[in-house]
Amino acid sequence: MDWEKTLAQSPSMRISQIYGGGGNSGATLNSDFIELFNASAAPVDLAGWSVQYAAADGTNWQVTPLSGQVAPGGYLLIKQASGTGGSDAGTALETPNVVGAIAMSATKGKVALASSTNPINGSGDANVVDFVGYGAATEFEGGGAAGGAANSAAVFRSGSGCTDTDQNQSDFSAGAPQPRNSASPAVPCAVAPTDTPLPTETPTAIPTDTPLPTETPTEIPTTTPTETLMPTDTSTITPTMTPTIAPTISPLLPRLPLHR
Repeated sequence: MDWEKTLAQSPSMRISQIYGGGGNSGATLNSDFIELFNASAAPVDLAGWSVQYAAADGTNWQVTPLSGQVAPGGYLLIKQASGTGGSDAGTALETPNVVGAIAMSATKGKVALASSTNPINGSGDANVVDFVGYGAATEFEGGGAAGGAANSAAVFRSGSGCTDTDQNQSDFSAGAPQPRNSASPAVPCAVAPTDTPLPTETPTAIPTDTPLPTETPTEIPTTTPTETLMPTDTSTITPTMTPTIAPTISPLLPRLPLHR
């Protein structure tokens, strides 16, 4: 059964070159090797990490512990075993940064970069940082394994190690091995520009009509009526009528005729 491995996010540390034909008849170099690349802009400490190898259809993972830091855009060269032709077959490898003893197949196999030194259980292991299947490997990232590996050919990650679309078949191509170590020139990876969102237009605040201040009515003082004192009845002195003395009318005597 074929397995497909797709990482959720491309790792900063990644496998950049694999060569398993070292020391074989017709080999270019006398040792197998695995090359790592730091695609980030910061050093990566590999203490406690490992590279691991299994046969194309195998489940037995062989482990080479790692150590040291890899500079931004830098490489780490891990020497592995020589083939049946011994160390005399092929040119000597560049000075390695780490030395292992894994005998790798020239044409098919699986290589993992893990954040642990415990053997992984396959490409789906939680400690797998990067994974490459080549040749007739039954596990790989994406839709197919990297092709073209041979005694005289390594498989390279494109872009000097910067290309990582989680597709082994398209990310890698075959060519004459060119091992790079920590002394090799650094290759900074271009950072894809992040789309800067257009600024959201801040709406112009429409001023709210400021209500005119409500006049506070002036309190009209309530006139407290002054209690009107009822006048005390003043006794009216009724004048005493002075009695009018009625004249006494003397009765008129009849006038007697005068006698002459």
